[in-house]
Amino acid sequence: MNRFLEVISATIILTIGVSGCQVTTALYPTEISQPIVQPTIMLSPSLPSVPPTVVAPTDTPDIQPTLTPKIEQEKANPSTTPFLLKTKFSGACQDDYYEEYTKISPNGDWLAESCFSNGTMQVSNPDGTKIFVVDSKDYFSDPIFPELTGSVTPVHWTKDSHFIYFTVTPEQWNDGAFLALDSFAPLLCRMDIDKGEITEILFGSFYHSFSPTDRRLIEVQEFEHPVQLMVHDLQTGLSQTLIPDNNSKYGQAARVVWSPDGLKFVFVAAFGGEYGDEVNEPNVQSLILVDLDDLSQRIIISEIPDFIEPASWDENDVIVYRIMNYEDRYQITTYTYDYQKEEITVLPTISP
Repeated sequence: MNRFLEVISATIILTIGVSGCQVTTALYPTEISQPIVQPTIMLSPSLPSVPPTVVAPTDTPDIQPTLTPKIEQEKANPSTTPFLLKTKFSGACQDDYYEEYTKISPNGDWLAESCFSNGTMQVSNPDGTKIFVVDSKDYFSDPIFPELTGSVTPVHWTKDSHFIYFTVTPEQWNDGAFLALDSFAPLLCRMDIDKGEITEILFGSFYHSFSPTDRRLIEVQEFEHPVQLMVHDLQTGLSQTLIPDNNSKYGQAARVVWSPDGLKFVFVAAFGGEYGDEVNEPNVQSLILVDLDDLSQRIIISEIPDFIEPASWDENDVIVYRIMNYEDRYQITTYTYDYQKEEITVLPTISP
C-alpha cells in the first residue's frame, strides 16, 4: 500500500482506537442558531440494502443517469462549469471546486463537500438553511493526539438524489506533514437526506465504483495478495468475488467503467511497482472485461508496461479506452473495443 503513504515532510504512524460509532451528524433545519437535532444512526454488521425504487418528488427535474453526479444545464448555456454551479450554495465550506472532494446532487438541490480545515463533510441546500455535518472524529479518535482529525469525502450521489455515499478515513495533512494512522482504511457510509440517517456500509476497501443503475457496488480489497474485487448487490445484499484473470500476480485493480445496463464492466489490473522496491515503475497493466451473468472474464489488453485508462461504454457496447506511453507521457493513443464483435479499432489522433 505504498501508494497511500506519500510523505511531504514527515510521516507519523499512530495507533488509534476506533470509536463505538457514536456518530453525531448535525442538522440545522432552518437557521444555524437553532438547537441541533440528532438524526438516527443505523449500524449494520452486514451489507445493508437500499429500496429497489425511490420515487422522487413531483417537482424534481429529470435526473441524468451519470456515474458521477453532474448537473445538465439548459442548451442555451452549455459553458456552465461545476464551479459556477457550486456558487449558488451560500453555505459552502470551500471556495474552490475539487471534483474529487465535491459532489453536487443530480437534481441540483444539494452540495456535498469535504471541509479540509476541520476534518468534516458538509451537505447543504442552496440557501444554507439545511446543513448536515459529518465529523471524522466521531468515527476515528486517538486519546494521545485528540487534535488529529481524519477526512470525510463524498463519493457518489444516487440518481434520485436521495442518498449520498461517503468515506471516512483517519488521515490528514497537518503543518506540512502527512499524518497516517495504522488502521489506514476508509469506512464507506451512506446518508439518507430525507430521513437524516447514516448507515455504515463497508470497512477496509480503498476503491468504490457504483453501477449506472445504482444497484451494484464494486469494492477493491488490497489488504491481501492477490487483489480481489467484490461486487455487491445493494438490493439483495448478495456479493460476488473475483480475482483479476484468476491470476495471483495482480496486486492492484482500479479505473472501473460500467456498461449502461450495469451488468458488465471493464477495469485495469496491475502488478509490479506498487509492491516493494525490487520492482520499478511502470506497473504492468491489463484491461479486463467482466460479465456478471456468469462472472466470466475477457482479457482485452494483456500485460503491457503502459498506463491504460478506460473512458466510456456506450449503448452499442462499444468501449473507448486510452493508452499512455510511460516513456513519453505525451504519446496517448485512443482505441475502441466492440464487445459484440470483439474487435479493436485505433481512433485517429485529433490535433488541438
